[in-house]
Amino acid sequence: MTRGLRQALAELLTPGESNEMTHFKVEQHGGVTLVTLDNPPYNTVHADLMRDGARFFADLASSQETKAVVFTGAGDNYSRGMDIKVAASLTEETRADTRAVLNEMMANMHRLPCPLVSAVNGHAIGAGGIMMLTCDWVIAAEGDYKIGLPEAKAGLAFPTVPQAIIDHWLDPVWRRRLALTSQLFGPHEAALTGMVDEVVPADTLVELAIQRARNSPRNPRSRTASANCGPRPMRKLMVCSLRWLRIVALHLIDWHGSARHDTITRHDL
Repeated sequence: MTRGLRQALAELLTPGESNEMTHFKVEQHGGVTLVTLDNPPYNTVHADLMRDGARFFADLASSQETKAVVFTGAGDNYSRGMDIKVAASLTEETRADTRAVLNEMMANMHRLPCPLVSAVNGHAIGAGGIMMLTCDWVIAAEGDYKIGLPEAKAGLAFPTVPQAIIDHWLDPVWRRRLALTSQLFGPHEAALTGMVDEVVPADTLVELAIQRARNSPRNPRSRTASANCGPRPMRKLMVCSLRWLRIVALHLIDWHGSARHDTITRHDL
């Protein structure tokens, strides 16, 4: 855990009043809590939704009943990030509020004291990509959709917590490429960047994510103080042990112009 990520997460999280979470649907699957973001048609986010989300994940973290969590999106999208129409109408004041609740929601997701597995079922762009990266393990469905962080192309800077999460989990080479190009990737390409851990058939996505969450260590974010977000061994081990193999794969892509993404994934490596 880098000092920047610890500090960014520790400085946020203020308690809020309980509220009905209309955009976060919950199902129980034998000790695993399946949380579905449901804001049709694209599961975009806005300040009110993220404010509810921050409280929702804080409640999950404080519940003794929460043993493991799978997060996914309703329909054909994981989340396409910020609602464009809402973003276009933001004032300086509402923009600051949006950044604050985005920080808080992402911090609360990342702080969950139990396994958190992402089941990416469709487009995961911008804030959707950050939600994905807050998880211990990211499973993506096969399909024709995109994953990425295109904020740089729009001239937008990431808020504190999303930037800290990106800095902590992505290799420097990919942080640079994303910053310069805002490139979007298919699920197999995203596995090579480190944003995705494995790619599976779409009809098995949720089932495998629930299985992964159920079989994970009960406390993957062990920490010495509740205000700190501790290391996440499930993902950290893969990042450390496969870093050099991914770099070789990236060079092969550059040298040969293309890669066999239908057969090479981070999980296969």
